[in-house]
Amino acid sequence: QAYMEDHLKNKDRLLREWEALCSYQAEPSAVSVAQNDTNLKKNRNPDFVPYDHSRVKLKTEVNPSRADYINASTIIDHDPRMPAYIATQGPLSHTISDFWQVG
Repeated sequence: QAYMEDHLKNKDRLLREWEALCSYQAEPSAVSVAQNDTNLKKNRNPDFVPYDHSRVKLKTEVNPSRADYINASTIIDHDPRMPAYIATQGPLSHTISDFWQVG
């Protein structure tokens, strides 16, 4: 709440942030992990895969296959140190156990 109040009181700050958002261009991101031959079958739709830099990694020590890939991404809210959400596909029959490891 204090964050929003500060921005409403300081119009210059709000304007600078708006201008920064308008000029933002996302860098092209790699999706090589999702497109790896061993991971392709874990993607419900090959057009919707996680970026390498924001993908959720499974804990290999509890995963029988020792694979760390799942089609899931962390989504940052306002603090990049603390991802706020995880977006994922509905699990496939062979990825259900992976799905329950997310979190």
